[in-house]
Amino acid sequence: MSSSPDSDRGASSRVRTFVEGFDNALGGGVPKGNVVLISGLPGTMKSSLAYNILFQNSAHSNSRGLYVTLEQRRDSIVSQMYSMGFAREEPLKNIEIFDIARIKKEVGERTEAKFWIEYLKRVINLKRKVSDFNTFVLDSLDAMEFLERAEGKRSQLFRLFEWLREWGVTTFLITEAPSEPTIQGLMGGEKRSEADYLADGIIHLKMHQVNDVDVQRRIRCVKMRGTRHETSYFALVFENGVFSITRPMSM
Repeated sequence: MSSSPDSDRGASSRVRTFVEGFDNALGGGVPKGNVVLISGLPGTMKSSLAYNILFQNSAHSNSRGLYVTLEQRRDSIVSQMYSMGFAREEPLKNIEIFDIARIKKEVGERTEAKFWIEYLKRVINLKRKVSDFNTFVLDSLDAMEFLERAEGKRSQLFRLFEWLREWGVTTFLITEAPSEPTIQGLMGGEKRSEADYLADGIIHLKMHQVNDVDVQRRIRCVKMRGTRHETSYFALVFENGVFSITRPMSM
């Protein structure tokens, strides 16, 4: 895969995904400060990819990452990532996992949007007083109850995204997507989510059926502000604790 001019700008302006081959397709990585959606259906390794970004950046550049989960308990996340090979002690010292799943259960499933946004801000601000983070993951955007409510949805999302940009760290928001809209669908008026428009970047994961028996996990950068990038799908491979891409299998 040939390098792009953007890849020569230096690592200082980018956050690498540490998916072998994919950073080159992104022009060197994700521009620092971008708010990026990692979207896809369950089972496409969205959370694992997001954690990999925090873990590998910590291991290679001693950066600090904050992982906030609204859906799983902290011990569940830690156990899952250990089983995948993210078990070295040094990087883990620079990654903080904060579990809001318990709070979410206690306050109820239909809590107003304002509560969740303000609570999330308070959590992050408290963490920032203790440590200066470089990367942030929210798992997941869909768990914020306001996404199920039409009233005030766009304004609440806009405020959340603007606050994240003002914070200045590179942010990855995990979100489920039933499917990636096709070009024909968009031309026919198929709607995209509000978050798609507000995000600086979208990395989409999917399971692609190659034939009657084979299914291949794939990754694509749908958009990424601040960089020239490839828009093609690649096969996403995870082996021995390392993510990489290859050219996809054909039908």
